[in-house]
Amino acid sequence: GIQPTQEQVALMQLKELQNYPWLFWSFAGAIVTLVPIVEEFLFRGLLQNYFGNYVGPKLSIIITSVLFALFHYSALQGSTNIELMIGLFIYSYFIGLFYMRERSLWTPIAMHA
Repeated sequence: GIQPTQEQVALMQLKELQNYPWLFWSFAGAIVTLVPIVEEFLFRGLLQNYFGNYVGPKLSIIITSVLFALFHYSALQGSTNIELMIGLFIYSYFIGLFYMRERSLWTPIAMHA
């Protein structure tokens, strides 16, 4: 059988671009800067605050973390998605806690980057 990979899709794509320096560094720069800004604005800035108004801060972190993990789901990763989803949920939960404590998107963006 085929062994499933545990790498995220973005990392696999980055590895494929190693022979193209311009594309590699452009893609790597986007992963480290643009993606954290957009995702943290969406998940912490919008969703966590929205859910916090209805279910309270702690449950809003849990809901947002589940959505964050599901957002990163990829069928290409096969059965290893379960491990990644659990890891992403835990990671997102702690980012959510820091956002709740700091009340600034810069802390989650830096952690994500």
